[in-house]
Amino acid sequence: MATLDDARLIVLVRDKLGVPEPMLNQFRRVAAAGGRSLGELLIEMGLTSQHQLDTLVAEELTAADHEMPFGADVVAVVDRPASALPPLPGRGRGDRPALPTRGDAQSVEMPPLPRVARRPLDSEENARRPSGIDLPFNISHSPTAAADPNEQDFRALLSDDPFDFLAAGPTPEPTPSPFFGAAERSIELPAAELPASARPADVLADPFADDQEFTFPDAEEVPALRARPASLPYPRSEHGPKPFSSDELLVSDEKLAAESGLRFVGSMEYDPTLDSRPPVVEPELAPLPGRAVQLEDDSAHTNPLISEKVDPSSLPFRGPGPEPRATRRGDRRTDVLPDLHNDPSRYVLGEEIARGGMGRIVKAVDQNIDRTVAMKLLIKGKDEQIGMQLRFTEEAQITGQLQHPNIVPVYDLGTDREGQVFFTMKLVKGRTLRDILRDLRRSDVEIEKQFTRARLINAFQQVCMGIAYAHSRGVVHRDLKPSNVMFGDFGEVLVMDWGLAKILRREEDADGKVKSHREQLSRWATRHGEVIGTPGYMPPELALGQLDDVDERSDVYSLGAVLYEILTLRPPYTGRDARAIIRKMLRERVIPPRKRAPSRNIPAELEEICIRCLSKDIGQRYGSVLDLHKAIEEFQEGAMEKERQRQEATRQTAAAKGHVDDYRRHTRAAERLMAEVESERLRLPPWAGAELRRALWDAELRLDAARRERVEAFTLAAQSFRQALVANPDDAEAREGLCQLYWGGFLQAEHEGDRPSMLQYETVLRAVDTGNYAELLRGDGRLQVETDPPGARAVLFSYDETDKILTPTNPRDLGRTPVVVDPLPMGSYLLVLRAPGLRDTQVPLRIERLGEASLQVRLRTDRAIGAGFVYIPGAHMMVGGDPDASWGLPRQSAQVNDFCLARLPVSCRQYLDFLNAIATDDFEQAVRRSPRLFAGGGTLYGQRDNQFFVPERDPNGVPWDQNWPVFGISYDDALAYCKWRSRIDGIRYRLPTEIEWEVAARGADLRHFPWGNTWEPTYCKSAHSRPGVAGLEPCGSYATDRSPFGVMDLAGGVSDWTSTAAATEVETDHIERICRGGSWNHLDLHARVASRHATAAEAVSVSVGFRLAHDP
Repeated sequence: MATLDDARLIVLVRDKLGVPEPMLNQFRRVAAAGGRSLGELLIEMGLTSQHQLDTLVAEELTAADHEMPFGADVVAVVDRPASALPPLPGRGRGDRPALPTRGDAQSVEMPPLPRVARRPLDSEENARRPSGIDLPFNISHSPTAAADPNEQDFRALLSDDPFDFLAAGPTPEPTPSPFFGAAERSIELPAAELPASARPADVLADPFADDQEFTFPDAEEVPALRARPASLPYPRSEHGPKPFSSDELLVSDEKLAAESGLRFVGSMEYDPTLDSRPPVVEPELAPLPGRAVQLEDDSAHTNPLISEKVDPSSLPFRGPGPEPRATRRGDRRTDVLPDLHNDPSRYVLGEEIARGGMGRIVKAVDQNIDRTVAMKLLIKGKDEQIGMQLRFTEEAQITGQLQHPNIVPVYDLGTDREGQVFFTMKLVKGRTLRDILRDLRRSDVEIEKQFTRARLINAFQQVCMGIAYAHSRGVVHRDLKPSNVMFGDFGEVLVMDWGLAKILRREEDADGKVKSHREQLSRWATRHGEVIGTPGYMPPELALGQLDDVDERSDVYSLGAVLYEILTLRPPYTGRDARAIIRKMLRERVIPPRKRAPSRNIPAELEEICIRCLSKDIGQRYGSVLDLHKAIEEFQEGAMEKERQRQEATRQTAAAKGHVDDYRRHTRAAERLMAEVESERLRLPPWAGAELRRALWDAELRLDAARRERVEAFTLAAQSFRQALVANPDDAEAREGLCQLYWGGFLQAEHEGDRPSMLQYETVLRAVDTGNYAELLRGDGRLQVETDPPGARAVLFSYDETDKILTPTNPRDLGRTPVVVDPLPMGSYLLVLRAPGLRDTQVPLRIERLGEASLQVRLRTDRAIGAGFVYIPGAHMMVGGDPDASWGLPRQSAQVNDFCLARLPVSCRQYLDFLNAIATDDFEQAVRRSPRLFAGGGTLYGQRDNQFFVPERDPNGVPWDQNWPVFGISYDDALAYCKWRSRIDGIRYRLPTEIEWEVAARGADLRHFPWGNTWEPTYCKSAHSRPGVAGLEPCGSYATDRSPFGVMDLAGGVSDWTSTAAATEVETDHIERICRGGSWNHLDLHARVASRHATAAEAVSVSVGFRLAHDP
């Protein structure tokens, strides 16, 4: 083949293919070192093909033969086979020289290497320069030019490093290079070529800064000499982008096109190596529709493959040439067009509004339409890197072709006066999602009100639709993160920054696919093994550099990471630096959102969607963004139904709250009326007639009405709460309201001692409780015991009911006092305290629900207590409150001091000793105080020699036992006995108060009978204890009639006088005293230890006796 020397070939390839000359110089050295020609190396490296190189060489030789001007403008495209081409200038038709082939022995002598004179071009030279080329030096082809000290070999201007041009400032660019791009806010990690100083482990990362930039050298900056042919971006047609034919040739001017019958298309620069489509012959000269803008060199820029108007300034890689001007050309009129300022002066730049690691955005005004736009440019330094320029331009081309409401629109692409590439887009006023999430993390109240989770999810759905549209056009974003989602001030939601987007190569969707110039340049494609993206949001396949696996599901992962941060306000993975974040993402399972942020009440459905998106297995993710969008849409539809249910539940809950208020009001009213009724009952004596009882009856009627209203309000409240839970089972407020309602009812029943109601409320409460009331129902409390003296052995018994009798069982040695038992289940206990030299002391106690029993017990000696007496330590005790008791006290707490009470009532034998003792000094008094059937009646005892004796039979003929409890004595008789006995024993005896008597009989658990809560007539001496006629029995005959303290015969035998006067407001001639306890001729009503009755102090009865008490 005809050949060119290396220097000439370098100039040719530089001018025609746009390969930088420093790179070609490096290739020449590599070829020389390997013993190959430069052309062979270029073909081997993929920068050109054999056919293309032969064609270029032939053109160069032909142009030199006919003295074509160096760098002549391209003005026409021939769409016909080579055999059909017209003769070239200076030759006849068909007289085309045969193209030399590889290996041809012939050679053509070419001019020596061009030299460079370092002087500016003059105006005439500038006018002759090729369109779109701005050379700062004049290139001369004269082989005889004298050596000029200002001239030197062009190669001498460059260093040996072919990549120095990336940083060289004034180095000339002889032709507009197609190697432009942009990479912004991203990582590019060539797998094995990065210097150690640039690896991610050396870069610290803010775990919450989702747009943390880790900038590393681009692939083109790494000296790996693997290149691919370069080309200009695809021209656009009405059917979308498509390449030129590889068989298209260049013709010198319009005149030649007319002579050849070819179609004139105007001046433009292109690369004829992109396609191998068969050439198309168009024999007639006809201008295409479109706008032709005449340049100073009288060449028109018109795209031959586009039906729409083309702005020359918008063509990619057009260098800063002369200003266009409107003119006339043939039949096309362009002078009516306005001055569009299709040059740098079209835009007036304002302040910088954003800056990233590789690019910056400034506010600008487009003077054509007086519109404020955002202009994006590469930052200083990056604008000199070809890879950055190429990626930058691709971002504009991709974004410009993605026309969707949720993708920021691109308006223009061009270069400024200095040749720096820029593109303009819509200026969005608002905030990024990253800023919003940051303020939400800071609990900004205004932001929380403005950006609810529902609004953020709706915005996320819009982002999904924008990404789904991009996927339908064959584009994946690869850098989705909160900082790339913009919220406009007027509701816009836009996906920004498509600088790392990738065009998927698929044949089946080629017609509608987005195309860019960079995707055709495999030399500048992201290489397998490189890492590109943002840590914390990039999927595993990107982090591992498995770029062949990247598809739509990679964006699904990134969207899942964004959704995760919306839900939790935290990225899915955080770490000290990029390496740590990527390592976590590759090795660890993501923490579920609800576990990561439990306080944010994240719906389980959204958590499941989010976790699926973040699957490390790409096959486990949603198959498309539309599938993800549909899943969230289904959640939202379900959420709408839940919202309806929530509103219904809210309405029912509000109604229930009103009923609860009514319930509480009626409860308070019932309590007031109950107190009034009890007061009336206590005020009236048992014999009060109807006139005196009407006020009581009226209060009881009002009490019944209040109780009915309370029950009705309770029922309505419970129904409303239940209906709320039917509408929305997850309504926590309704569930808690129902629990509180039944808990209140339970406590009320417990207070009133209504055990059936307690069981009912507890059953319902356990059914609806979510766990908050289990501890309350269990009711564990605390016991603290101190003794005087300390060191007593403490044994605690719990009560078990056996045959209706509460029996102390399960002894538990607590150790020596003081002791603390915590926790201690609520309930009744018997504490037995033992100390040497002191009497064992029994202390009944009750642990109230969640309560604490604190006991300070003083231990006593046998002498201090006395034989036949039981020691009862003082304490705060509950008395009354038995609704079934006769004339019982209301429930109340009473303070009781230490006292001793006789285990048994005074017997006939003991009282007989008293009578005989006083009869010696005053027999008449002894007669007056002897037992009798009625006041003023005769004595029941026999008399002999001024002494009394117990007869063998009572008046009914029943044998009389001296161990019967004494009866038929008055209150005064009982006091006289106490006085006499006090002189005999040296102890000050007295009658117990009614509170002391009830405490001694009930203990601490408010039992109804001394043995428990169930009436059993055979457990005490009562009217039905034995078959046949009821009668008295000896004291202590019924072991079951025993109180928790050990006092006996309290429910049966005879009632006891107490020292408490009856508090009645009815005027009477008699002073009445309270009598407590059942008797041999009574039934269960009087046997209830809370029952009481009043008796005149001078009255006597066969059912009333007494027992002694004293203070230790």
